[in-house]
Order: sequence, then structure tokens, then C-alpha cells
Amino acid sequence: MSVAFRLFIFLIGLSPLLLAIDNLLIVHGILGACVALMIFMIVLSIPPREAGFLSALLRPIVLVAAVPATWILIQALPTPIHSLQHPIWASAQAALGKPIFGSISVNPGATLIAFAYCMLALGLFLVASAVSIDR
Repeated sequence: MSVAFRLFIFLIGLSPLLLAIDNLLIVHGILGACVALMIFMIVLSIPPREAGFLSALLRPIVLVAAVPATWILIQALPTPIHSLQHPIWASAQAALGKPIFGSISVNPGATLIAFAYCMLALGLFLVASAVSIDR
């Protein structure tokens, strides 16, 4: 787990440099790739006893975090129920002249990007918890 810990410290040290990059989507993509790599390293190297403790520690947090994550995904999904759709989708249907399935969200793409940011924060929390267990 020392490799994941070193990468986590490197990421913390790199964070001021990432603020200098103009495009935030690139920064979040780099952070997401680093977090995914760290989680992969942690999964491969964590001892079973520490994994059990981490699982017991994170289970309630993940269950609580699943509620807003599920709601974000529901908002982005197309729904055939017109009473749940945002009114802008009725206007788009009238303008296009075709039946379309709208969603609760006006911008499903931005909603999915927000979901990715939430998962990034949850992944960083998981990595910080896992590397702090190892003494």
C-alpha cells in the first residue's frame, strides 16, 4: 500500500499545479485517473484484516452517499412520464416535431458530470481512508 500512499501524497503536492491549468475538465480527468489508479493499487495490496476494517468503516458512508448518487442518475435518465419531465422538453418536442423522452434535468450532460464529480470525491475519501489505516 506504500505505492498508493506515495501517489496520494504526490497528488496532494501536485494539486496547486493543477489549479494553474485553465480547463477544469482536464484537471478532473487527471484526478479521476489518479484516483482510479490508487484504488486499483489499494485493492491489490491491502491485507485482509485492514480490508475488513475499512469495509466496516466505509459501509455506512457509502450507503448514505448512494442516496444522492441514485437521485442524480434518476434526474439524468430519459423518462416517458410527462409529469416528471422538465417543461423545456415539451417545448423541444414541439419545436422538433418529433416525440422525445425528456428528463427531470434540463441538461443531462451536466448532471452526469456532477455525478462524476461526486464519485471523484467519494473515491478520494476512500483512498484517504485506506492509506490512513496502514500504520
